[in-house]
Amino acid sequence: NAKYGEHLNHEQMTSLVAPGKTSVAKLVSWLQAEASVDPNAVTVVRHQDYLFVDLSAVQIEKLFKVKFATYKNIHSGSVVARAVGPIKVPAAIAQVVDTVSGFRGFPMKNQARPMKHGGAKKVGSKGTVSPKLGSPETNVSPKLLFSVYNLSASAVPKTPTGKTNIQSFFQAQGQYVEASDLTSFCKSWMNFTSDFDMSKCKIDKYIGPDTNSQPGVESSLDSEYITATGFGQETWVYSYSGNDFCGDLLSWARDVFAAASGEFPKVISMSYGSQTLPPFCDQKDVKRLTEDIQKMGTMGISVMIAS
Repeated sequence: NAKYGEHLNHEQMTSLVAPGKTSVAKLVSWLQAEASVDPNAVTVVRHQDYLFVDLSAVQIEKLFKVKFATYKNIHSGSVVARAVGPIKVPAAIAQVVDTVSGFRGFPMKNQARPMKHGGAKKVGSKGTVSPKLGSPETNVSPKLLFSVYNLSASAVPKTPTGKTNIQSFFQAQGQYVEASDLTSFCKSWMNFTSDFDMSKCKIDKYIGPDTNSQPGVESSLDSEYITATGFGQETWVYSYSGNDFCGDLLSWARDVFAAASGEFPKVISMSYGSQTLPPFCDQKDVKRLTEDIQKMGTMGISVMIAS
């Protein structure tokens, strides 16, 4: 196609998806009238297709005609309060709302295991896997990946001057990254080339929380291989605590374009994937997430799910 690579910018995307000032004003007025929400506390995102606000349980019950109940995980002991019953809003409001999230969902049933460390938390130290010659841990290394894709570590393309090139990954379900693990990985597996700048083996920006004392296998692998094979490219992490997986996905879709600078990653890796998502998440949430990922592609973002 002659227009291949001609992605939309923020202004063009806003004109394409924004519901209009009248619709936004209608929602804000409803929040103010029904639950005494301060209009200044309501945030409308860059493309005007998401609106978010902090609400109390009492306000949520009044606005959406739901009731809260307390749930306890019999395995972890964690307790959460979640709204029960279908969400109900006036017909005029329903016309301008795709979905509502943030107080209904739960963590995924099978959460990824946390990493267990011992000693100095270095590759091969007590409590970690010590790769053996010929094993999968040794074979699937950054060096091998460069070889498989016929890439020269000494000729990695550079981002043109004046341009930004950001890569990122999504972490959720209580999965985090520990900086010392990432450093150890790069020192152990990127020493096959003198062209790799070890000082760039780091996470440049966290969007959301990161508890370094609670690293997880999924997020650790993402950070290590993405940073190493990206050869020190600027790396962001979209991080969510894991109390509401479906809600976290929608929060991520909103946060991708939330940077004040207007910048956003060109590549996003999401290791999580489930063929049970349609029954697991509300169908309206799934539809909205699908549309949001289409929007990312239209703006030139490559999203790899179940990566």
